[in-house]
Amino acid sequence: MPTPEKAEYMVLPRMCALAEVVWSPAELRSWPDFRRRLTVHEDRLEAVRVNYSRGSYRVAFGTAIDSATGGPVVVLSSEQDRPRILYTMDGSDPTRFSPAYEKPIPLTAPLTVRAAIFEGPTMKEEPYGQSVILHRGMRGNIEYGTRPDGRYDTAPRALIDGITGSLEHDDGTWAVFPGSDMTAVLALPQARPVRSVVLTVLSRPWNRIHQPAGVVFEVSADGNAYTRLDRPSVTVAQKGEGVSVLEFGTSSQLPLPAKFVRVTAKNPGPVPKGEPGEGMETVLCFDELIVE
Repeated sequence: MPTPEKAEYMVLPRMCALAEVVWSPAELRSWPDFRRRLTVHEDRLEAVRVNYSRGSYRVAFGTAIDSATGGPVVVLSSEQDRPRILYTMDGSDPTRFSPAYEKPIPLTAPLTVRAAIFEGPTMKEEPYGQSVILHRGMRGNIEYGTRPDGRYDTAPRALIDGITGSLEHDDGTWAVFPGSDMTAVLALPQARPVRSVVLTVLSRPWNRIHQPAGVVFEVSADGNAYTRLDRPSVTVAQKGEGVSVLEFGTSSQLPLPAKFVRVTAKNPGPVPKGEPGEGMETVLCFDELIVE
């Protein structure tokens, strides 16, 4: 380390976290409780003028289902202890006059939330933004035949959370399946006519991420007898340099009553000759299963 101050910044509060893991029994470890106690210790570090890391002031976005209303809500969070998050829903950056986040935001239509953490009148980091879509599938429950790769910190409801992924496969929104097919069954709250189904897919060959060899959508009223929908068409939703987000979508000629939607995506096999990672296993990445 070039200076003592840099060394302090790199080891604190990491030393506190290490002590927590080594000294505390696993069944007693709690991130919210540790973060609360760490705030007290940070006051001690301030008092002795230690150059510790304040951590990230990033605002994280998620969705959940409100237990009282049964409707989807947008949830804002941070690794900071009891942060003061100010937000907007009109696409503008928040200011110190913007409303404070106090409870989940009802999602009644697609929206874009921009949010930042403030201490007094000061914005601690540049605002973060997230667009959230709304569709019927968000109210359901998803089950996988093979669970996504756990190394990517993907939320269990990533396929039906209304938060669309970026062009980066490790942004926490993509369900990643290395070397295997993907099968998922979405159970809707009640049987209703299904008019369309769309699956969002990432293609990023440089990271061995390819589109599936085929996608099949099926619907069922009872979870036993399934009807296959028309062969899906493929459109490009986003495009960057060497990377794209594709939408595999199909629609029913006659809307079919369905309580269950099953999607099967076929892994294309080893990476083709001449491609990056030639001969290695292909990775599949999926984001949103949109059901209307």
